[in-house]
Amino acid sequence: MTVVQNIENNYGVDISFALILIAIGELDANDLPVYLQKKYSLSADDSYDVANEATRKIFSKLFYDKNDKSDQSLLVSEFDGGFLELLKDSARASIFNNNVFKILAEDASFLDRLEKSLLANESMIGSGQFLSAGSKLRSSVANWIKDFLSVNGTDNFNDIDIIRYITDSENAKNLSKDDKSLLFKVLKTYANIVFFLENSDSKPIASLEFIPTSANDSVSISDSPLPLAVKKDIPKIEEEKSGQQAVAAISDLDYLQAILSNYNYNSLEYKAIKQEIDRLRKSSK
Repeated sequence: MTVVQNIENNYGVDISFALILIAIGELDANDLPVYLQKKYSLSADDSYDVANEATRKIFSKLFYDKNDKSDQSLLVSEFDGGFLELLKDSARASIFNNNVFKILAEDASFLDRLEKSLLANESMIGSGQFLSAGSKLRSSVANWIKDFLSVNGTDNFNDIDIIRYITDSENAKNLSKDDKSLLFKVLKTYANIVFFLENSDSKPIASLEFIPTSANDSVSISDSPLPLAVKKDIPKIEEEKSGQQAVAAISDLDYLQAILSNYNYNSLEYKAIKQEIDRLRKSSK
């Protein structure tokens, strides 16, 4: 009730009756923005904001309260059939993430089910096919992940590695701006799931997630390729080679500074690159 009152005070609307309608099945939760817009003459943006808060702070606490196999099946089914839609809808993604955390509290093996689901996902990004390791593959989520791993390797990777792949790889660099952004989220979801236990030791609990939600509406990968002169001057360095770490840091720093201006200031990629630049500067001192 405190959450409900805070939302009502912030937006000046009464959502209590709408929540009752949803609870008794007279109103679909997905129709809440339209209901609020018509009943209170709210703008589309305000009605969406109210519904988004209700989804994150109320509905997410009510759905999938029981950590049993049927709930796992529901989540996997949603992951299988509506994965790309989850990536585009931060409210739904937030609910999904919360429910995964609830299940993991009882069954850590659930991450394996999500990984298998992701590696078999046939949703398409882009059109047609692409060439990977000498074979023509459909441009499905599963095949994009396989192509990324064939280029980047199977070890833990970060946002910068994903951006390098999308910017420079023969297959990804020809995607549209929207498809590049979608692919970024796909690969980040894969990393969040596969390396969750490894990364959870070094990240604040509040920042942990499976489907990325912090920039679902602002991710913007540039269509502009990295200038050829920059590519020639900044070869990719193998950081793991003994005695090469300082050189690698300098090369990566130059590379990141060169591509930073290609990205929207408010995008997830810009923030990730800026953070990495700051880290490299500190480590080189």
